[in-house]
Amino acid sequence: MGERTSRFPSLRSESVFIGQIHYGDFFNRVPNQCRLQGTRRWQPDRTFEEIQDEWRGWLDAIPCRHGVSIEHALTFIGHAYAIDEHEPIVQSLQRGHKAIMGTTLGVGSWSSVSDVQRLVVEGGVPTIPWGAECDPMHGGHADEECVDLENLRKACRIVLAAACDYLAQNEEGMPGLHGKG
Repeated sequence: MGERTSRFPSLRSESVFIGQIHYGDFFNRVPNQCRLQGTRRWQPDRTFEEIQDEWRGWLDAIPCRHGVSIEHALTFIGHAYAIDEHEPIVQSLQRGHKAIMGTTLGVGSWSSVSDVQRLVVEGGVPTIPWGAECDPMHGGHADEECVDLENLRKACRIVLAAACDYLAQNEEGMPGLHGKG
């Protein structure tokens, strides 16, 4: 997406993903239109309006010949967002993971649309997407979705430990799993 430098090093880069291409209506007939459909993901410091303007600029720069024209439409699906890795909910999940798995859970990014964006951006509620299968290519976001039962069991224990830790924080913010509780 050009030379733009991200202010969010832990988030994935901005991207365009074309997931569908539709053209033609019969195998031996020249198509009279082509439709591309996909996803445009951007960083939290940019607005949907900025993305629309950028998109329009990209498409307007494409030379059209022989009666070809380009029409474009972007549909707003969800906000880009980031939460501070020091938010209590993030810290509680990390401590819950450490307590159950014995390993440190890193901080990363997730680039899928869910209600998390609405909770964070519209509701001001620090929220994190996390679950039994963190890789959408293996278990979720597919025609046939599945989850390994052992991973589900571990995830339930981790989330329960994180919830207990989060709720056990006292007025000074001392977490339950490594402080009072």
